[in-house]
Amino acid sequence: MNGQHDHPAPAENQQVKGYDKVMEPYRVRYQPGDRLWLAALSRMVPRHRWGAVFAVTPATLLAWHRRLVARKWDYTSRRRPGRPSTTASIRKLVIRMATENPGWGHRRVQGELVKLGHQIAASTVWQILHDAGIGPVPRRTGPTWKQFLTAQARGILAADFIHVDTVLLRRIYALIVIEHGTRRVHLAGITAYPDGKWATQAARNFLMDLGQRAASVKFLIRDRAGQFTSSFDAVFTAEGMRVLRSPPQAPRANAICERMAGTLRRELLDQLLIVNEHHLRRALTEYLQHYNAARPHRSLGQLTPSPSQYPATRTDRSHRPPDPPETSPRGTHPRVLHCRLITPRCHGKAQVIHSNRISEPHRIGSCRRELLDRTLIWNQRHLMTVLREYEDFYNTHRPHRALKQAAPLRPLPDGVTDLDRIRIRRRDRAGGVIHEYRLVA
Repeated sequence: MNGQHDHPAPAENQQVKGYDKVMEPYRVRYQPGDRLWLAALSRMVPRHRWGAVFAVTPATLLAWHRRLVARKWDYTSRRRPGRPSTTASIRKLVIRMATENPGWGHRRVQGELVKLGHQIAASTVWQILHDAGIGPVPRRTGPTWKQFLTAQARGILAADFIHVDTVLLRRIYALIVIEHGTRRVHLAGITAYPDGKWATQAARNFLMDLGQRAASVKFLIRDRAGQFTSSFDAVFTAEGMRVLRSPPQAPRANAICERMAGTLRRELLDQLLIVNEHHLRRALTEYLQHYNAARPHRSLGQLTPSPSQYPATRTDRSHRPPDPPETSPRGTHPRVLHCRLITPRCHGKAQVIHSNRISEPHRIGSCRRELLDRTLIWNQRHLMTVLREYEDFYNTHRPHRALKQAAPLRPLPDGVTDLDRIRIRRRDRAGGVIHEYRLVA
């Protein structure tokens, strides 16, 4: 090499590679059993003689021996299976609840699942939300415009006229009113000669039929038809409502009522030949009963507008579910009787009375975070309406950690066994601010 290069020449490299290729078929290859025997035999041969007895290096023998020891103490095949992983349906339900309720943390979601019969740890819910990229409650975004407007929709009414031509080409008019929050439609009246006096009397009759629900209405949307006179507006103004007139030739400003008129025409009026005013009244009355009590609506989660499909929301004892026993059937803890929320009459400001004075700030904070901070209150009657509805939700549905996720007036159900076939339906309350989840068959 003459001291200039320590590396072999390229010709020598090629010669060595050719020699390895020729000797490849004759090379000794040890099987796992051979390695174990040689490793065990190494313990009986002195270490300084390993090079003369074995055809491998001492490092190889030591590695084989470590593998033999590891295999001896390996209990993988006898290990019991660990806790089963969370099913995909539960993961989807957790993500759905957290997405639909930005103000719910992992403990609130866990309580809702326990109330539905799913026994799951709060840490598991946190891990599912973390893996899905859903952060803690303070870091989530606030309600969207759709959620905000849905919460305010229960205080809005919309009115419009529709016309029908009879068999004898006589035109008849019908005044319909729709509630934005519930999508419930009312037939205010039918006439062949609509004028300002008739529309005013129809408005009075409608408000009498609406009853107590008129207290929660703040706006009435109508177009600029000549039948809607100042006396018509005065009927609603006297009830504390504000009349909003849509711009000229802008049907989208009253889109919900216009869509209802289109649905009514496609599903009923275009399919019938109307004979007279009595025939039209009977047909519209029967269709609106179907529309309010049986027809599903996408905006309501495929539910119907009729409140008769839901449990009553009155707060008197005759409409409440029976109290659960003093000891919950799901545990031995006594039922905490002082966790009920009671809403008395309001005088000038909201008052929430709780029978347990020590925990009163916590309960009022829950009411403010879950309801009042997410709703625009119009007046005292509107405040009483939403507080009464929240009271019913708080006492009969909302899970409580102090009661092991049971509601104050409703015990926990039995556990769900068939997790792959569960169906959860959501019911919106207080204009979509409060969500209730129930098991359906």
